[in-house]
Amino acid sequence: MFLVNEDPTEAQFSEIANICDRYDEIIYITFVRILSYKKGSGTVPESQVKLLNMLKDRNCSLTTVIAGNPYVAKKLPVTDNVLCTYCDNKYSLDTASDVLFGNKKAMGKLPVSI
Repeated sequence: MFLVNEDPTEAQFSEIANICDRYDEIIYITFVRILSYKKGSGTVPESQVKLLNMLKDRNCSLTTVIAGNPYVAKKLPVTDNVLCTYCDNKYSLDTASDVLFGNKKAMGKLPVSI
């Protein structure tokens, strides 16, 4: 697991670029909260979009998990799989993990059009 800042730094980009070729599958999780009076709230920083595009260029399967606002999917690059949890609490993330590793089947459908 590799943790990056909300707005990844160039050093983090470099480190990820050096290690991601070791993996056949990458799961990218972004936590998107809507907070009153916070600039950029409810969206993903451009640097995360840049990071996902970099990961897409690698020869691996890329899954995006959106923990929060599903509308950010419009801004993110298309990946092999997308899972939206609507929330970043323990139960949502545990269930997302179960779905990603085949222990549970995703049966939900977004109630919004993206």
